[in-house]
Amino acid sequence: MMKKASSTAPGEDRISANILKVYWEWDWQIFTGLVRACIRVGHHPELWKTARGVVIPKANKPDYSQIRAYRVISLLDTISKVVERTAAHLIADHLERSKGLHEGQYGCRRRRATVNAVAMLINRTERAWECKKLAGTLLMDVQAAFNNTNSRLLRRRMRELGVQEDIVRWTGSFMEDRYVRLGLDRTEGEPHKVETGIPQGSPAAPILFITYLSGIFEEVERECKGVRALSFADDISWWAEGKTEEEVANKLSNAAEVACRWGDRNGVTFDHNKSEAILFSRKRKAPTATIRTGGTEVAFNKETTRWLGVWLDSHLTLRDHQKVMLKKGRKAWARQKRPTGQMGLTAGNCRKVMTVCVQSVAMYGSELWWKGEGKQGMAEGAAELQKLVNLEARAVTGCFRTTNQAALGNEAGLRPAVAQLNNRQRRFGARLLALPRGDEARKIVGAPSGIGRRLEEALGYSGRMEETITLPLAAKRLNLETIVEEKEEAKRTAGRERAGLTIFTDGSRASNGATGYAVTWKSRSKWVGVKTHLGYNQEAFDAEGAALARALCQMYGSTASLGHGAQLRPEGIRWRRWQFATGDAASRHRRHPDRRWQVATQGIWTSR
Repeated sequence: MMKKASSTAPGEDRISANILKVYWEWDWQIFTGLVRACIRVGHHPELWKTARGVVIPKANKPDYSQIRAYRVISLLDTISKVVERTAAHLIADHLERSKGLHEGQYGCRRRRATVNAVAMLINRTERAWECKKLAGTLLMDVQAAFNNTNSRLLRRRMRELGVQEDIVRWTGSFMEDRYVRLGLDRTEGEPHKVETGIPQGSPAAPILFITYLSGIFEEVERECKGVRALSFADDISWWAEGKTEEEVANKLSNAAEVACRWGDRNGVTFDHNKSEAILFSRKRKAPTATIRTGGTEVAFNKETTRWLGVWLDSHLTLRDHQKVMLKKGRKAWARQKRPTGQMGLTAGNCRKVMTVCVQSVAMYGSELWWKGEGKQGMAEGAAELQKLVNLEARAVTGCFRTTNQAALGNEAGLRPAVAQLNNRQRRFGARLLALPRGDEARKIVGAPSGIGRRLEEALGYSGRMEETITLPLAAKRLNLETIVEEKEEAKRTAGRERAGLTIFTDGSRASNGATGYAVTWKSRSKWVGVKTHLGYNQEAFDAEGAALARALCQMYGSTASLGHGAQLRPEGIRWRRWQFATGDAASRHRRHPDRRWQVATQGIWTSR
């Protein structure tokens, strides 16, 4: 947690993250004890509840004399953010394991990017086209999303989702009795009490808000048959299909009505002036139907509509999106060509600037429209991107205009546009296949739709892909006896002879990141064992878990089924999951071993 707070801005106490890191190296137990105490007691100290409110103007607003043209970012104390980030991690972990959030909720969640949400929308629409149907979507925006979050209703929703009561109490303490000191043009005012809302700038704010909003999707889909939800934070999309545009419009109108009713009960308001609708059809006929939302009529857009940074047209060609992103890429190149050419940056750093600031902008969303080299309609887009790559290469190397373009690209270390487009699409397909089983986005690859076939063709691989497994919540608990032993007593306990097979395991992580484990046991009168190096991308608890799995295999045989807990996964496995795995294996094999976990520190905790 302390590593993630490296660049955060200080709050009222003016203590930066770098200062806290020095204290962390000096006595890290003070921090861990403080965080644990706050979570277990369910209390957020009053000293951390006053924030510095920095007023920032929103981009591209027509009238900056209006209050809505500005956004207030809360600068919180850095030590407070450590507690908030820990609580956010615990809440997110519980909701992912219990599947408490709606499947279509994106944003503020791991492995759920904006491109994934748009890909799901395109996949649903193209599959509806295959069935000779039309499809449409209604885009709604939550007004003052973070500022209007009600603490009482949020805690009620958290209890409905089974979040631990300690974290629920901490959430209530975190949101109540807060103050903000606004600052504008280097002038700060007096603290003012905040009656409701989540401080925008807190690490816990995103996960708390999507938890607060999660109930609306279930209710709309339950009451409006055929309507499916997608969202990214406070941007909500209702999608429906039908034989005619009137049928689609009626379904979306019903969805908007149910959403508004839910919002009235839960203190959520929608900005109906920002509501937009798109009718996806292969026909050229302009739609005439309208959608009723919040007492207003919303017509289907005849022009392209921007959603999550992607410009969507009614035919899903995304040609306008290509042009817009290419224009933004050129503007980014124009802003960066002078620093890279005249500010003394090395060629390697210039290449990084062009890759991060120019290419990432110009090729955003290319995974959705790229069909492959030589396919119809792709030559022009690839040629324009190649021109931009050539400009980047010239900015990196400083060569003349007459330099051979192929040699220039090789010297700059920039790949051709076609190669980059193919690679981005392959990586996107691989990311989707790495999602947990049952995730709808994972099913896009190979689906009977245009984007599904394109991704499958881009991958060109039919073998096994590494996937992510989300461990479920514990279904049962073992009756374990918790033992606290001091150092000398623990050493005597570990060295005591026992009847039957005794296995010792240990896993560790060196200072250079190398991780490994060892397992040893006594075979007759001779000590035997195994030791394994796990590489540099694991944690200490991964090594401990792998060692326990190896010990279980030795105890029950290499073919023993150990359940989910006995599978090593890159995201790591909690100790309690290994306890359950041990208990499950013991019950299946009718053996009940004496399990002891001993940590090489003073005040050793063991579970038997």
